[in-house]
Amino acid sequence: MQANDSGSIITIMTANPTAFDWGLMLTALASALAVGFGCHFALSRIFRRHLSHEPSSTISATERSFRNVYAIMTEDRRQGIIRYYQEKHECGREEAMAKAIDDRQREINRLR
Repeated sequence: MQANDSGSIITIMTANPTAFDWGLMLTALASALAVGFGCHFALSRIFRRHLSHEPSSTISATERSFRNVYAIMTEDRRQGIIRYYQEKHECGREEAMAKAIDDRQREINRLR
């Protein structure tokens, strides 16, 4: 080792505090964001599938329309309406929903 001008045999080199590798920092940030968005997308698809009561592919067009017409009601109340129309008209579930939709549409038209 060589002595420096101050007479010390040890020289301590410190990193330049203004020399920051922005490219490395941006790459790390972009990687973290990409992984985060990927995890969010995957988890949201998994939980959305598990939170729905039935897969949308098994819901008929009549039931989808029924749920849209009676969307402000709870599921228990919608099921009660279906049972009411089934008993009233002595019909199946699909026909009961269709009759409930028709009755609701007639009521709306009458009020106009």
